[in-house]
Amino acid sequence: MLRPGNHAASAVLLAVIAWALAATSVGAFVGVTPDLTERVSSLTASEKVRVNVILWAQHDPQALRAELSPLRGHPLRAALWKEVEERTTETQAPVRAVIDELVARGDATEPRILYSANGLNLWLTPAGVSALAARPEVRSLDWDEDRPIEEVIDAVASPAVPATSPSAGTAAARGASAPTWSIDRINAPDVWALGYTGQGQLIGVIDTGVNYHHADLQDHMWDGGAQFPNHGYDFVNNDNNPIDEGHSGGHGTSVAGLCCGDGTSGTATGVAPDATIMAIRCSGFSSSESIIWSGQDFALEHGADVITMSLSWKFHFSPDYATWRAQEDMIRAADVAHSQSAGNQHVDPCCPTPWNVSAPGNCPAPWLHPDQSLLGGLSGVTAVADVGISDVVASTSSHGPASWETIPAYGDYAYDPEMGLLKPDVAAPGLGTTSLTWNNNAGYSGFGGTSAASPHVGGTYCLLRGAYPELTVEDLSRVIQLSAVDLGPSGKDNRYGAGRIDALAAHLMAEPAILDPPTGLVAVDTPGDDGGSIDLAWVLSADDGSGNGRVQFYEVLRTTAPGTYFEKPIASLPAGTTSYQDESAVDFVDYYYVVHATGDSLRSVASNEAGPVHSEPQVLAAGETPAPATTPFLSVLGPNPFTTGTELGFAIGGPGGAELAIYNVAGGMIRRLAAGPLALGAHRIAWDGRDSRGRAVPGGIYVATLTSRDLRLSQKLIRLH
Repeated sequence: MLRPGNHAASAVLLAVIAWALAATSVGAFVGVTPDLTERVSSLTASEKVRVNVILWAQHDPQALRAELSPLRGHPLRAALWKEVEERTTETQAPVRAVIDELVARGDATEPRILYSANGLNLWLTPAGVSALAARPEVRSLDWDEDRPIEEVIDAVASPAVPATSPSAGTAAARGASAPTWSIDRINAPDVWALGYTGQGQLIGVIDTGVNYHHADLQDHMWDGGAQFPNHGYDFVNNDNNPIDEGHSGGHGTSVAGLCCGDGTSGTATGVAPDATIMAIRCSGFSSSESIIWSGQDFALEHGADVITMSLSWKFHFSPDYATWRAQEDMIRAADVAHSQSAGNQHVDPCCPTPWNVSAPGNCPAPWLHPDQSLLGGLSGVTAVADVGISDVVASTSSHGPASWETIPAYGDYAYDPEMGLLKPDVAAPGLGTTSLTWNNNAGYSGFGGTSAASPHVGGTYCLLRGAYPELTVEDLSRVIQLSAVDLGPSGKDNRYGAGRIDALAAHLMAEPAILDPPTGLVAVDTPGDDGGSIDLAWVLSADDGSGNGRVQFYEVLRTTAPGTYFEKPIASLPAGTTSYQDESAVDFVDYYYVVHATGDSLRSVASNEAGPVHSEPQVLAAGETPAPATTPFLSVLGPNPFTTGTELGFAIGGPGGAELAIYNVAGGMIRRLAAGPLALGAHRIAWDGRDSRGRAVPGGIYVATLTSRDLRLSQKLIRLH
């Protein structure tokens, strides 16, 4: 209801209400949401409300990742973020022009860009809301409501259980500092004893801030340089000092301590004691969706390898589920591992199934467990349940399944009568754990809830990536689920997930999981067939060709979306196989393929991606016989990126002249590798990274181009400095 004296805003409000009618179903944020409509109704014409403005033009994170392939790790994250910034700036230009006008006339203040979500957050008057609602670029406007910190965190009051005696592995790796029971329970000290303590890994702790003066943290805080001298950023006060001010008992310091407390003051509380902490403060007395999204963007922009978060948005907060998943999709595309508290709403009537696990923990993981027989999209989060010292799930720990069938941007994982999405993904110690204090630089205190469980997984991800930097987020998700100690019903279930994590088992599974992949994958339409068939060929994995017996099978995966392989393999072929004919292809549909080497429950990273390729029937004139033509292709056989040299594979469609040359990004020819008449069939040729005069070319992007009379194919090459 309008307040007395608010007649000036009434016409604006009527327009806003009319536009809000579309935003009625769960997560369907299109138009002005009912929450914002109600909030605007209480304002005078000059009062403002904080609003999240999301655009229709959304990023395609996996397409971005595919464009930047084969970059990995920090080069991938830097390049992806640059693309995101540029595309966000371009698509937001018309809306920013309107916002500039609103700011000039006093109807908008404090605009902030939301990069991953392609949106903006700002304060608006009712007239400002109406002006942006009228823009065709805008998908939704929602009230960015502050929620009290006690509702946002996922902690449960819990006394500490005393530290255990150091195990042999711990004594060797960490001296006299005794690990807590939770650190021993997941076998982290045994990984330390192997020499892996999270070194070289940067973990973003998105929380209430961190007491970076604590003795157990102070020597491994992020060096943010002159711009971020206090190891991170505070999005609550918009300054560069993310110190923990003690909200909710120093929640953020407790989370950081379970990730990375190194035992300097006598008790080893952290899973990865040598990982580096980036402090990202997104909550004080309260928090909001935009503040957390900005914190996630900060972690991506500044190169975090892992994120741990124990703040979440519950169902009764009316989350913008589509935007939460867009955030997680971007995190996955950046190859950043994200550990997330599942929530403590198991018996909360405000959070019914399939919305009991709070956002973003209800988003899909980067890898689907085999028990998830209902297929759907992938995303970037590992949701974590809380188990106590007896390995029994806490009565408060949120349960699955989740569902996205009512979220228009996704529409997957239907629930009732279908199974929905199995959640949580794994469990970890929570209730009765011990961590660090915010107000005593050598103190410890108790912690609990899924807030405490999540950083155990974040720390484990640091251990795994510190040992095996080449592991992707998909690899990490697979390893941590398959190596978990199964609890509750057999297999992955909606209380324990895949089970309680075991850092040592995950490490041992990850080590041989880095089988050498097959290389040089090529996919072509089967020559002379009647359609519906695509031929694949590859070079054996080195772990197969060497005869050591580690490879038992090759799994062939197919997709129509490059870089996204969530379906089960279309074929499983015995060791020694170097080709496969996909006879289930639909004519004129573009497909992409990868091949994995597998053996004894182990799996290599993927081969190079081949595609796009489609099948089509060969049309023959009367009496004509099929010609033994080779489908033309150009493929990078590897390595790529490279330092000293790489190899290309190619073929032309028939006999005749062709040219294969290397060009720089400006289009200038660097070197001609082959020219003149070529025989039918596939060819291989090496490039040593030198130009036509024998000089080594500088690091950068180059293009290999194959041309003939009616053919032009190109492949991107990256030479490292």
